[in-house]
Formats: sequence, C-alpha cells, structure tokens
Amino acid sequence: MNGVRVLMDCKIRKRMFLFSGLFFITVLHFSMGNVIPNSSQELTDAHVLERWKKIDDGSNKILQYVVKTAMPYVVRYANELKLSPKCMNHGMLLLTGLRKAQPWAFRFLDSSGKIIDGMLTGTITNFGSYDECVDTRVKNNHGEVLMNGQYCSIKFRPPLPSTSRNLKLGEVPYILRNISQKGTIISEFAKHATVFKIFPMQLGICVPSGCEVDDVEKLAKLVSDLIYFDSSVSRCQMKREFKLNTAEIISILLCSIFGSLVFVGTFMDIYSSKMKVIFTNRGAQVLMAFSFLGNVAKLLQTDNNSGTLGSLHGIRFLTIAWILLTHTYFLLDFSSLEGLIKIEDFGKSFAFQSIVNGTYAVETFFFMGGLLLSYTLVSKNRRTINIGYYILHR
Repeated sequence: MNGVRVLMDCKIRKRMFLFSGLFFITVLHFSMGNVIPNSSQELTDAHVLERWKKIDDGSNKILQYVVKTAMPYVVRYANELKLSPKCMNHGMLLLTGLRKAQPWAFRFLDSSGKIIDGMLTGTITNFGSYDECVDTRVKNNHGEVLMNGQYCSIKFRPPLPSTSRNLKLGEVPYILRNISQKGTIISEFAKHATVFKIFPMQLGICVPSGCEVDDVEKLAKLVSDLIYFDSSVSRCQMKREFKLNTAEIISILLCSIFGSLVFVGTFMDIYSSKMKVIFTNRGAQVLMAFSFLGNVAKLLQTDNNSGTLGSLHGIRFLTIAWILLTHTYFLLDFSSLEGLIKIEDFGKSFAFQSIVNGTYAVETFFFMGGLLLSYTLVSKNRRTINIGYYILHR
C-alpha cells in the first residue's frame, strides 16, 4: 500500500507541474502570440476587441480547469498537513477568486516570488512585491474585509554536511567532491555549497492573513521535501497601524533632547561671537560645549603644537578611509545581491586584498593609542601612571 501511495503521489505531483506549465504557456500564447499583428497588417477596432474577448474567455476556461483539477489535491494535502480551519477557509476563498479571475486573487500570485533568475551564478533571492501583497484587501459585497495579504519570507537550503571547521568560499566539502565533478546542474550547486551555508536561498510569498506561521511552515516543508531541501519561515508580516514602541519613543526623546542642546549651544555660540560676550557661568559653558559650529571647528583644526606628532594625522586619515571602504562592502545584505559566486573571484584579486583584510585596519588605532600614551608619559617624565584613569580616558 505504501508503494502504491508513493506512486500516486508522484503522479499527482507530475500533474500539478504539468498543469502549472500548461497554464502559463497557454496564457502567454493567447496574450502575445495572437495579439501582435504583422507589420503589413492593420487591425481594426473590431478585430482588437474580438481578440481581447478571446484572451478573456481562454484564460477563464484555463483557470477554471486548473482550479477544478487541483481542488481535490489541495483539500487532501490541507487535511494531511492539518492546517488551521481559518487558513483552509481563506485558501478556498483564494482558489474561488482565482477560478473567477478576480484581480485581488491574482495579486496574491503576482506579489509572490517566482523561480529565481541566475541561480547558477549565485543569485539566491526573489523577494516578490512586499507592498503589493500587504496592500491586498478582500472585501465582500457589504464592504467588510474578509482577509488581507500576508507577506512571508521563506528560506531554503540544500542539505549541507556538518563540519567542525570553517570552510573557505569556493571550497567543496569532502563528501560532495564526487557529485561536484559530474558536470550536471546539481554538481554546480555542490561546487558552491559553502555559499548556501552562509546565505540561504530566500523566497517571498503572499498568503492569506488567516494562515499562521505554523501553517506556512507546513506548506513550505511540503514543497521543500519535493526537492530534498531544508526550509524555514523567517517572518510573516501584515499591514498594521503604525505605532511607536517604548524603545522608539525613548530614542526619539533622547535625540530631541540632544538636538535641543545642540540648537541652544549653537545659538549661544553665535551670540557670543557677534556680541563679543564671554559667558562665565558654568551652566552656559556646558551648553556652549554642544555648539555645532564650535565642535566642527575643533574637529577640523589643523594647527600643530610644538609637541604634536603631525604624522599621526595622516595615518589616522588613511586608516579611517580604509575602514569606510571596508564597511562599504561588508555592511551589506548579501542575500539581496546578484551573482554572489563572483565573491570567490574578487577575493583572489590583488586590488581586493585591502577589502578582504580590512578588519586589520582597526588595529592601527590601537597602535596609535599606545604610541600617544607612551609619548605623553615620556614627555612629562612620569615614572608612575594611574592605570584606571588611562583605561577610562581611552
């Protein structure tokens, strides 16, 4: 019985893929193949209208056939997966909308990510359309909202070997070396398995609001089991009323307080400069310490005193530029980029070594801090130092 069931499942899956491919090919044929006229043929308004009607009728028939054929299997798998009743009801409502070619139903499909383009070159994400999904509203004849669009992000990963050591980019895991040399599509994935270890494939889909994260997890596992991948749902979001949480309110208050201090300090600094007034009050001096103009002038000051090591300014500038350049590349959402496999080639080039080894740039500041501390102690002929003071100062 188990063998018969497995055989039936394979047939069902093949039919589902066949119906999906047939649907998209037929719609493409109706919408493009017959509508575009020859350069030597002019279509009258009547012909244009007739063809649009054929497109409408043909697509409706295909939709009705596909939904009608898929409905028993959808019900079966929904029961086997034990989806929540609300998710099943919203799913049936979505199928009914697709069968009737409702625009809101197509928004669920249109806003979902499709097959990822450029997978063999390291493109691993297709986020779909977040705004289109969460802006989808399904209403009844009385204007009541029945369900909303819910955007979910699903991560897929091929099975990866567990290893105690970190693998380099481009290094093929030992157990996958035979597969990586077969010259097939899967062998290309095996060659770059380390990329998937760091960056999983992500797909954004639009599901009805009645489906919980657990329901989406079950549906994702059903699909991932077909291709023997591991899957997980990272998040699901719906459009909600904008509200500030406690942390955001505190952050805004702190920024407002510091912004007010900067404004008052800058105003007092300008007033002092224009009116030639010197504030001797301690509170006024504290406020002027927040002056934007005064702090910028001190920051950009290039005057060298007799005991200043001028060469350190150049080292500090070059180091800051190096750190900024490194962070420009490192502080990225790599999963949203195309062609991640190119990273392996970039790391081998000489010009890119400043980026790859950019983490060592921070050590330059440790060196300068120690050098300045030693220079200060020697210049002041100090034999003893307060270690706690210097740790706090640095």
